[in-house]
Amino acid sequence: DLSQFYHDKIIDNSVILKTVLKKAKATLMSKYNTEWLRAVNNKPKLRFYKQFKNEYETEGYIKCNILNKKQRSILSKLRCGILPIEIESGRWKKPKIPVEQRICKSCTSNLVGDEKHILLYCTHNDALRKNLYDKLKQCNLFETFCTLDENGKISFLVQETSICKYVAEFVLKSLILKQ
Repeated sequence: DLSQFYHDKIIDNSVILKTVLKKAKATLMSKYNTEWLRAVNNKPKLRFYKQFKNEYETEGYIKCNILNKKQRSILSKLRCGILPIEIESGRWKKPKIPVEQRICKSCTSNLVGDEKHILLYCTHNDALRKNLYDKLKQCNLFETFCTLDENGKISFLVQETSICKYVAEFVLKSLILKQ
């Protein structure tokens, strides 16, 4: 039957077309991801971002719809390295303050006031950090967190969708305490 042959041919062509399009999309995305990653790695300003971000995709905290606008904004600022902390504000001083001299003014550690310091070490945030760690315990994630090295802990805090609300609140309160 000629009509059946024509119908089968359309189905075959449709399957072939879908397969070709799927492969083409995957190839283009792979090439774009490679170029995007190269561009990110060539920008010193993204020193924090490139510690945990290695693939071009929409982040879970954006897709999950559990954060309000303020929380999404503060997590984005944290991830992009534009929080109002010493590592960033020192870039805008005249003359520009060298990175190693952008010391945290909230504690006496004499460490650079960067995102890592705020999240993991600043003694000014100890009570807030204890509260954050208690939330991790409630989510049964604290043991996992404790097994990670410093970079793993940073990645965990900025990428784990189930705790993004707690991390956002930690950062917001940290900035309020800093004032």
